[in-house]
Amino acid sequence: MSTLLSIPLEIRLLIYGYFLSEHKDRIVHNNQPTNAHIALLHSCRQVEHEAGDLAGFRAYLSLRHEREISAFLATAEADEHAASRITHIDVANDGRLVQHPKSEDRVSDVFNACSSFPPATWVEAPVSDLHRVLEKLPSLVTLRVFDCHRTRALYEFVSGARFVWSFETAMFPGRRHGISSYEYYISPSTKTVALHSVSGESIRRLRLTGFIRLDEPLEKCKNLQDLTIYAVTGNYFDQRPLAGMNGISLQSFEYDQGDKLGFEIQTEFLSSILSGSHSSLRRLVLLRCNKLLTAGLVSCLQSMTALEYFSLSFFTVNELDADIVAALPLSTHTLKLKITHTLYTRPFIQEELAMCETLKRRWLTHPVTPKLVYLHLPHVISCPSDEEEWTLYASENGVQLYLGDWTASERI
Repeated sequence: MSTLLSIPLEIRLLIYGYFLSEHKDRIVHNNQPTNAHIALLHSCRQVEHEAGDLAGFRAYLSLRHEREISAFLATAEADEHAASRITHIDVANDGRLVQHPKSEDRVSDVFNACSSFPPATWVEAPVSDLHRVLEKLPSLVTLRVFDCHRTRALYEFVSGARFVWSFETAMFPGRRHGISSYEYYISPSTKTVALHSVSGESIRRLRLTGFIRLDEPLEKCKNLQDLTIYAVTGNYFDQRPLAGMNGISLQSFEYDQGDKLGFEIQTEFLSSILSGSHSSLRRLVLLRCNKLLTAGLVSCLQSMTALEYFSLSFFTVNELDADIVAALPLSTHTLKLKITHTLYTRPFIQEELAMCETLKRRWLTHPVTPKLVYLHLPHVISCPSDEEEWTLYASENGVQLYLGDWTASERI
C-alpha cells in the first residue's frame, strides 16, 4: 500500500504546495485562515523538513488575536530565524491607538513596548502588539489584513486613557517599504486610510475593500500589476477621479460592488484604470455593474489585445446597445457572462439574442475560441429545450459550457 513518504519527493512537494494553497487562499466571507497547516509539521521530522523548509509552510503565518501575537513574539525572541523566513502573513488588525496624558505616572505596558514615539502632550501607541511582530519580519512581501474580533481587555489600560482609530498606523507606526502584495479583507464599514504608512512604490498586487480612502493615489503605484476593488464604500473614488494610469501596465483588474453601498464603477473610471494596460491585461472581472455604458465597455475591450479571461455580471437599466461578445479579442479563452435587468425595466431580448449568435459564430469561424463559457441569460435561455440546444452545440465544438448563475463561485 502506498504511503505519502513512499512516493517521489517531487510529487510530495506538489501535494504539500496544493495543501498549503487550499488552506490559505480559500477565503470566504473575509474569514481569516488559521495556522492549522502547522499541525502537519508535527507528524515526523522528514515531513517537517520537506513541508516546513522546502514547501514553504514556515514562510506563512496567520495571527488572529493577541494571544497568537504574544506567542509569536515569545518564539521570535528565542529563535530569530523563525521571523526572518516569514514572507507571507495574515493579520487581524486592531486599528486603535491608545492615548494617555504624558504627565501620568502610571503608564500601560503597551507604551513601554513603543519607545519610538516622539514626546507630546499625549503618549500614543497601538493597542495591539501586532506592530512589534511586523517590525521583526525583514523578508515580508505579502500582507493580508483582516478585521480583529478579539481585542485586548479594557482593564489592561490605565484610567483616563482614550482611544483613536488609525487602522494602518496601528500596524506600521513608521513608514514601511518592500511589501509587494497588500490585500484588505475587511468589512465594508471598517474605515481605513490605505497607503499612508505602507509605501506604494513596490506594490505589485493591491486589494482594496472597506470604507477606504488612499493617502497615496493609485497613479503613484508604478509597479502595480494586479488591482482588485471589492465592496469599497465611501465616496473616495467618486470625489477623486483618476488622472489616468498610462504608465501602469496591469495584468489583471477585478471589481465587485460587493455591498449595497459599494462604489459603483462607471465607464470613465474603467477607461482610466485600463489606460496603460491595452497590451498587458490578461484578466478582467466586472461583477454587479449597473452604471457601465456598453459602448464604453466595448471600446475598452476592443483595445485589449491580450485578454484571456473575461467575466461580466451586468444589470441592464436603459440600454444594451453594443455587442459585448463581438468586442472580445481572439485571445479570450474563458468567458463568463450574466445579464439581468433591474426591477421595472424591460429586458433587451433582441440584443441578448444577437450576443448569443455572435458567440455561436465565434465557436465555428475562429481558430482561437473561448474554451470555457459560463452563461446566465434567463431571458433567452429560459427552458430545458434551450439548454439542451446550447449544450449540444457546445459539445460539437469542443467547448465546456455551464448554464446558470455562476457569480457565487467567482471569488475575487
